[in-house]
Amino acid sequence: MKKEFKPPMTARERLAAMLFIPMHAFIVPLLLSAAFPHLAREGTGALLTLVSYTVSFVYILIIAFNYLRASFSDIFDGLWAAIRSVALGMLIYFGSNIAINIFLNAIIDKLVNPNSQAVAELLVAEPDS
Repeated sequence: MKKEFKPPMTARERLAAMLFIPMHAFIVPLLLSAAFPHLAREGTGALLTLVSYTVSFVYILIIAFNYLRASFSDIFDGLWAAIRSVALGMLIYFGSNIAINIFLNAIIDKLVNPNSQAVAELLVAEPDS
């Protein structure tokens, strides 16, 4: 027996979710720097990112808990279909990356990724004291 379709999110949840992106990008960093000035001055980038994402995760749990619970219920009701969808998506993703890489290597004589060069330079650079 099929379930009756219901809109996945209420209007309130949709509005709060749309406000999440600007909140995460602008308001959370400002509030964190105002609430914890010592952390903003002396915290590492990794710690600041962890705190920011933790605050954002709690916000999402508060505004969309019912939606998340219903979504995960649907996933577990059709667990095998969910696993197949994820596996197929990963297969398509990695396959397309390989195909694009082969294509670019065929048309470009020397393919250099600037990100790889930046990481290599960081690895051989002297650590800051």
